[in-house]
Amino acid sequence: MADLISIETYKQAKALISAKEDSRLSIIVPAVSQLVKAYCNNSFNDYLDAESPCIEEISVNNTTKKIQLSQWPVLTVEKIEARDYYDADYVELTLEEYILEKKNDCITRIGRNWEIGVNSVIVTYTAGYDPLPEDLTLAVIDLIHYYYKEEYKPDRSISGAAIRNAHSSSHWNSTGFPDHIRRVLDMYRMF
Repeated sequence: MADLISIETYKQAKALISAKEDSRLSIIVPAVSQLVKAYCNNSFNDYLDAESPCIEEISVNNTTKKIQLSQWPVLTVEKIEARDYYDADYVELTLEEYILEKKNDCITRIGRNWEIGVNSVIVTYTAGYDPLPEDLTLAVIDLIHYYYKEEYKPDRSISGAAIRNAHSSSHWNSTGFPDHIRRVLDMYRMF
């Protein structure tokens, strides 16, 4: 799994020049990258090239000509394989048998529906951002800073002074992310 940003990117954004916190950041940066990927249900940068494509097995539950891919934005479709029933062999589709709809990152089958069944379609494709969008990069930097400065703790004391971090409790299922970070992540979240 690739980190969403590098330690150097974080340090440049926060004007840090010392290497004394690099070992701590080497734990926080990958953890925040994984947290953002899990929250948004998207890898963002793990499947950017043909050497490490996304290979997605898709179960088709209803009669449909469209299947939705889980990683986005889709860059290229390398191969689509489909089968007509569960025990059948997969057959590779030709370019004339499907269309990649980049607008919504789905594949439309031409001339017929996808066969209903468990793992009836396998799509090999590349997807992601290179580089990350600037707003997402900023949200990741802010979230790393949130954990680096331990702002998730409700109460702290520094040199005898008490600090209370405000947390949003406007929604019962709150993520616990600061509101300004959550707003950006929600724009990239796939449900």
